[in-house]
Amino acid sequence: MDYKIRIKCIRQIKYGRIKREIFAVAALCIICALSVCIQGQRQAAQQTISDYVLRLHVRANSNSVADQQEKLKVRDAFLEALAQYQPEMTDKTAVQNIISKHGQTIQNNITQNPRMADTIQDLSIHLGTEWFPDKTYGDITLPAGMYDAVIVEVGSGRGQNWWCVIFPKLCFVSPVTGYIEEEDKAVFREEVGENTWEMIELPEVEVKFKIVEALGQWMGQK
Repeated sequence: MDYKIRIKCIRQIKYGRIKREIFAVAALCIICALSVCIQGQRQAAQQTISDYVLRLHVRANSNSVADQQEKLKVRDAFLEALAQYQPEMTDKTAVQNIISKHGQTIQNNITQNPRMADTIQDLSIHLGTEWFPDKTYGDITLPAGMYDAVIVEVGSGRGQNWWCVIFPKLCFVSPVTGYIEEEDKAVFREEVGENTWEMIELPEVEVKFKIVEALGQWMGQK
């Protein structure tokens, strides 16, 4: 009798171990498949968003404390100089045209800004296309990828950089964290479409964990 009980216990242990292994493999496969799917959707979303968004990239001369402080002064002076054109900043193309047409004037305003205190180094402002990492503004996250940008370069431009979004006008609300007003958010949402909007609001990791959790509950009932 003891022998039969022992055999039964061993079988139950083996069965439980196999069950856990199947669950682990299934969960891993689902996460991998979901990751590939989400990555494809995020790339498509990035391409859609990049047609609408114009980024700002401020490059410091170096990583010294003085140069990094100067970078932030340049950032603030640039936003002040650009603010006078806000009524004309109706879309991405309009902002690009402002930079092309008034870039030198904006640059002069920066160098003459009182906060610069005659410490400004060589400065250049130009349009370009650059890679940006994931960045969260309020409750949305712009996916990493190539974006058109206004590039403000101080000195050699080899120091740690700073970036924001000129259009929609996130930099003017909060240069540090960024935040989209509800009115601008509604326009942004309409421009990029519901599918893309859901992707930039989608908590990717949370979705994965919820699927694994549901799979675990299902396996536990078997």
